[in-house]
Amino acid sequence: MLNVNKFIDQISPLINNSNPQYSTLNIALGFDDNYAMPAGVAMLSVIKNTPNYNLHFHLFIDNVSDKNIEKFKKLSCSNVSITLYYLNNNFIINPKTLVLHITNVSTCIRFIMPNLLSSITDKLIYLDSDVICLQSLAQIFEYNIEDYIAGVVSDTKDMQQTISKMYHIDSKKYFNAGVLLINTKKWCDENISEKALELINNGNIYKFADQDVLNILLENK
Repeated sequence: MLNVNKFIDQISPLINNSNPQYSTLNIALGFDDNYAMPAGVAMLSVIKNTPNYNLHFHLFIDNVSDKNIEKFKKLSCSNVSITLYYLNNNFIINPKTLVLHITNVSTCIRFIMPNLLSSITDKLIYLDSDVICLQSLAQIFEYNIEDYIAGVVSDTKDMQQTISKMYHIDSKKYFNAGVLLINTKKWCDENISEKALELINNGNIYKFADQDVLNILLENK
């Protein structure tokens, strides 16, 4: 069993507010200092468009400055909590895999989040840091994914056509991993984190890195 805690140096609450009358949505984002500002905008868009829920943001951060961390405190309100997960660089990835020239940490963040948060929630919303929320996230959260590892959104037809020549998967089901609704229990039961870290190091080149790996592992699941 993979010990995902080895990738985290520290877990620190930044804001801890909740309304006892509301249900809680657990939302995860991962980013470095370059994406701290877009992440803040993404979070604000969620807060503005998702009333009547407690919103617990789990931020997996890679070398984010103290100055930028302080800025997240400005998002404080009665229904918002923020927990910081300080990532280290214990991720080891075959460098040939990183054709997009992204870091080991950035590639692997999505792989470990569900394991780390499975004791907190059975259902997790993952958002890329450059996402803007225009409607309530409750609409996503309320989908029943009891029998699935994740709920996903199909990628563009152009992307699916590109992928059709690269992997032995149904390209019409290829999804964009920028927004995911994750069943954390099934994710852990199926050892997706461990399988993903093994797959991305198996010597093959994955043009779109972690997104390709997740599409391969989660096909029809």
